[in-house]
Parts: sequence; C-alpha cells; structure tokens
Amino acid sequence: LGVQIKPWRRDGDHLIVATQSETFFRVRLGISRDEWTQDVLSQLRRHTDREIIVCHK
Repeated sequence: LGVQIKPWRRDGDHLIVATQSETFFRVRLGISRDEWTQDVLSQLRRHTDREIIVCHK
C-alpha cells in the first residue's frame, strides 16, 4: 500500500475514539453505541484534559 506508519505518540492536543457500527454494539455487547461512548468518555476524562474527538463508523 505504500503507507508509512508513524511512531506512537503520547503527547498531542487531542485523543480520537473510533467506534464500530451501532449493530456491532447491539449484537456483540448488548448496549447502544451511545452508551458505550459515554462510558468511555467518562473514563477518559478522569485521566486527561485533552480534547476528545469521537469518530463514528
């Protein structure tokens, strides 16, 4: 593919949370994507003050 992967960064201005489809959450986890996202955001906010960007599939 000719893509070069950059090293993992521990600094920066934001975090990205990339979610799966709503169907994945309902079938595999038994909860909605929104419920999962709110739980993850709540946990992340306890550990960082960086901006959190959520990208839905």
